[in-house]
Amino acid sequence: GEKVELLTGADNRDNNGEHWKITTTDGTEYWFGRHWLPNGRGETFSTAEVRVYANHSGEPCFSTVSIGSTRCDQAWRWNLDYVVDRHGNEMAFYYSSGTNRAADTGSGSYQYRRAIRLARIEYGTRAGDDPQVPAPARVLFTSADRCLADCYESGGGEKVANWPDTPFDLECTASPCANNESPSFWGRTRLVKIRTQVWEATGWRTVDEFDLAHKFPSTANNLSPVLWLDLITRTGYAPDGTPQVFPPVGFDGERRSHRADFDPEATMADPRRWRVVEIDTETGGRIEVVYFGPHVGCQFGQAFPDPHANTARCFPRLYTNSFNETGWSWWHLFTVQQVIESDLVGGSPPVVHAYSYAVTGSSTSVKWAHDDGAAVW
Repeated sequence: GEKVELLTGADNRDNNGEHWKITTTDGTEYWFGRHWLPNGRGETFSTAEVRVYANHSGEPCFSTVSIGSTRCDQAWRWNLDYVVDRHGNEMAFYYSSGTNRAADTGSGSYQYRRAIRLARIEYGTRAGDDPQVPAPARVLFTSADRCLADCYESGGGEKVANWPDTPFDLECTASPCANNESPSFWGRTRLVKIRTQVWEATGWRTVDEFDLAHKFPSTANNLSPVLWLDLITRTGYAPDGTPQVFPPVGFDGERRSHRADFDPEATMADPRRWRVVEIDTETGGRIEVVYFGPHVGCQFGQAFPDPHANTARCFPRLYTNSFNETGWSWWHLFTVQQVIESDLVGGSPPVVHAYSYAVTGSSTSVKWAHDDGAAVW
């Protein structure tokens, strides 16, 4: 099988340079969080770090001197940044990140990496190549603000109402960060374009572009919507640069209430999210997704399952509402019943994929599990 190794010594912002290497049975190596590439092609910024406190002897960075010394920066995410096979063929992955500040001991604060995103992939190089020679091919990922229009005030600050799913209440740029006493992890960008390019004698030539369009579909109950992928439009380019725009791939959805214990007579919120129900392809096809409805026994007015022996399609979760009240609530799980592929151009009959779910052969009918131990961080 594959060999998984936890290594140390990388210059990647982790206190002792922890990173990972997975070697598959064919000899291909996958490196995570290496940060500096072995082929001299620079930094990948593939590791995201956060400050961690140690309160037990034997834990990393533990110290008895003071609470200010029993801490260190440790990685909370290692992204894939280098792949090399046994023939020396390479791929490299480069990242961008967003930072935030969190409250520290006393009235201070510290910076950490709250989000990380892929910026480009380079491939076609070989181990031992001159790092000054460009890679034969690459893929670029372009991000933009997680806001669609009218994003900033005239003075430069964000118009928070137009960033409906970005938690600016957790953003801190200077001490004491009373609004972000422990680290929060979120992003303020969205992916808007993917480009594939090849290197030619005089520079990069674009082969394909994929433009991603988004929207914030209404929840119809005054709660904040979340970002929705609406269209993907592909543009192909001939060697002379002539573009060919293809019909877009479109995503249609339906709004569903996710809270199973919602009481319509109470003041509680009814969080709603959209789910994909139709995908129109660029070749004239349509893919429909049909979901099972709410599980019997997972609806307000009925007794909910025992959380420790839950056989239903709903689950409990600790939830803080808009009144800043925290308690346990129940939430639906919507599973796929059918996927239907239809030919809207040639007239071929639909292809229907039906799904069923069972616990046949299992030692238990319980569908959910949860941790019984204390949190490790």
